[in-house]
Amino acid sequence: MSTTKTYLFHELSSYLPLLEGEEFDDLVEDIKEHGQIEPVTIYEGKILDGRNRYRACKILKRDLIAKEWKPSKATGSTPLQYVISENIMRRHLIPAQKVEIGMLLYDEIEKQVKKEALKKRSETQKGIPKKERVVPKGIKGSEEHKIDRESTTAYKVAQKVKVSRSSIDRGKKIKAVAKTEPIIAKEWEKAKKGDIGITEVYEKAQIIEKLPEDVKKEVVKEEPKITFKEAKVIAEIPSVELRKKEIAERVIVKKRQESEIKKKIDIAEGKIIPKEKFFDKDANKLDSIKSVCQRAMNELTFAGLEGYGDFARKECIKMMKILFEHLRKELKKAGEVAPRKVIDVDVD
Repeated sequence: MSTTKTYLFHELSSYLPLLEGEEFDDLVEDIKEHGQIEPVTIYEGKILDGRNRYRACKILKRDLIAKEWKPSKATGSTPLQYVISENIMRRHLIPAQKVEIGMLLYDEIEKQVKKEALKKRSETQKGIPKKERVVPKGIKGSEEHKIDRESTTAYKVAQKVKVSRSSIDRGKKIKAVAKTEPIIAKEWEKAKKGDIGITEVYEKAQIIEKLPEDVKKEVVKEEPKITFKEAKVIAEIPSVELRKKEIAERVIVKKRQESEIKKKIDIAEGKIIPKEKFFDKDANKLDSIKSVCQRAMNELTFAGLEGYGDFARKECIKMMKILFEHLRKELKKAGEVAPRKVIDVDVD
């Protein structure tokens, strides 16, 4: 059917990221040139699949081609399973986004398994023989009698959303900790955007659970704050007073580090005129760019080893980009060409 009706998005569709920027612009251009080829799927009066096509048609002021979706008893398909089957292979989803959808499927399967277990128990009480248990693919031999229901569910989910079993297990742990620890919930949101990996969030979730309350309080503070790795080390100090002293000393160092980085950013942006030695005018231009970039790389390496916070790491990267751009312009003025790689670091 064809319609210009305004639709709401189904809640299940919200677990998939919307296309933005160039990707969305390309979709709009494609529909403008070739028309809307794939219909949008409607369920319960809302868009279950095809939000980006719907948005593109709205921009182009085109009638929307849509179809209704109904659960199938024959296939046992559910709205969530439909969304997964339509998007997992088609969309370029990162692992955390797949795991997020997998967690929904995990809950759905678990509810169904429990429902069937209650039904079988009821049949047994009525004298109806139990049906023979079906062992999922991939589990064989001597493992059969050891099958754990939750492990089996995790295995099924991993197969469906195309991630490893360990990713599903870690996702379960992260989501469980996130219910009581807002900082882990925030870290998981970062993972879904691709800013950090599942393993990093999982390790942070493991650390936060074991931290004493006084140390945990410092981790969740605004910048500057101690990192998760630092917190893990500090937590091993037996005395609360000694932990407090260690935290205070680390925060002082962080404030000094951040002040120094901000100053370097100001120099790179031209807000502060550097001393003559900052750029050696007599040195070869290529040597200069290598030298300055090496300093920037040292900052990043130091940040990783000494526990800079997120702010400092981002500022170091920002500083590098500004320096590279500034020095490239200098090289261009001198008639030289800046190499794409400097000190074996891809700067593009």
